[in-house]
Amino acid sequence: MLYAYSINKKAIVKDMTTQTWLMISNTNKILLNNKMQEKYRIIKVKSLAYFKRYACFYPHLLLYL
Repeated sequence: MLYAYSINKKAIVKDMTTQTWLMISNTNKILLNNKMQEKYRIIKVKSLAYFKRYACFYPHLLLYL
């Protein structure tokens, strides 16, 4: 299970299984699948707090793989 948040045109995703945060940039639509790494640049981050200095967060999507 992944939780995703949108910030402008960037998306923040948390994989609830591994407790890993990912940032997906250069996207307007969030499409998560096995080919995600081929379509989007993914940056792993330590926590959601890392992004709080940039923008407010808005719940966007609840996604299941």
